[in-house]
Amino acid sequence: NISLNDICEALHFSPSYLSRLFKKEMGMNIITYINKKRIETSLELLKVTDLSIAEIGDLIGLNNTSYFYTLFKKETGTSPKQYRNSILS
Repeated sequence: NISLNDICEALHFSPSYLSRLFKKEMGMNIITYINKKRIETSLELLKVTDLSIAEIGDLIGLNNTSYFYTLFKKETGTSPKQYRNSILS
């Protein structure tokens, strides 16, 4: 699990400066970027493992399964279970 404050501490930047710089360079805020990367990783894990959805959520740093489902559906338009079922058929 990673947060904006963790990144700022490691880089010795203030949260507001890093947020502005990141958004200017990447066109999105840091948390949105991190969550997109989490969902990308979860897509791969859903394809290549038999891990439960809750276990995948934990692995990508989203310990709250309900939030993982919500974020996944927002990013992909489908639930993790529907996605896994679609690649298995």
